[in-house]
Amino acid sequence: MKPFLHHVAKEILYNRPTQLGQMAILLPSRRAVAYLKEEFKHINDHQTVWLPEIFAIEDFIFYASGYAKADPTSLLIELYKIHTSIQKDPEGLEDFIGWGNIMLQDFNAIDENLADAHELFHFLSEAKAIESWRPDQKELSGYQKRYVQFFQNLWCCG
Repeated sequence: MKPFLHHVAKEILYNRPTQLGQMAILLPSRRAVAYLKEEFKHINDHQTVWLPEIFAIEDFIFYASGYAKADPTSLLIELYKIHTSIQKDPEGLEDFIGWGNIMLQDFNAIDENLADAHELFHFLSEAKAIESWRPDQKELSGYQKRYVQFFQNLWCCG
């Protein structure tokens, strides 16, 4: 049984050969783009042919909008600058990098899922305060205070 992308490539090459330069194909992933290009190659018996523009959806959005994907290192440095401007006693950059990358992934997930960041961070700050609370202790340790403060800062700025 031939893969679906084989049928797509065959349909395009045999039924629309004069329209290849005017065509754009959008696929859900970069992997699908690679597989479709392979199918074009196999159907055309490894001969050179002009292919239509083939994009993964994410790449097409950047192409059509004119924007470029942000560099992860630049994002991390920018996040660190914000962190040091908010946090009273911030860690050094070398300590921040480890969990800063995780934080960027979390922020991305919040955006992708259209979550209410303010509500989410408020909930997290309350949960972390409860988690750190110890009825047998009079006061939180310095580390516990910074930990709760960190989540409260997210809530205030989220």
